[in-house]
Amino acid sequence: MADAWFERGWAAMLEPVGADFAARPAQERLEIILLRWFDAMAPHRRVTVQMLKAKAWPFHPHHWVSMVFNLSRTILWLRDAAGLDAAAPRREVEEVGLTWLFVFTLAVWARDDTEGQERTRRFLRARLNTADDLMRMIFGRGGHAA
Repeated sequence: MADAWFERGWAAMLEPVGADFAARPAQERLEIILLRWFDAMAPHRRVTVQMLKAKAWPFHPHHWVSMVFNLSRTILWLRDAAGLDAAAPRREVEEVGLTWLFVFTLAVWARDDTEGQERTRRFLRARLNTADDLMRMIFGRGGHAA
């Protein structure tokens, strides 16, 4: 049931984008796609958080495996939707970075009671800026957030 619930976020994340989307910086594309997920789930944030807590309950390890696979799938869809197509080793760095970014942003979002999820938006934007700087440091001028 929870997986079906989260499909609304995945569907929002994967909605078609405008013609100018590919021309935007990777950081901006990631922000747009990630916020689609959080915005889609926001009207029912309390229920969404309760479902996540229930799935992560220590005495339900059988739920953990599906959560890991769903998180992995979410990150792969995020990379695809944002047009990130790097090869290894950059791809692996992006996947790890995006996983942490999603999880930490989810933690902020879970407690965000600001108008229009402004706290989540600021947090995400700041982390994407940091990620962009790190990717540039690691991979050179063409860094781009991940």
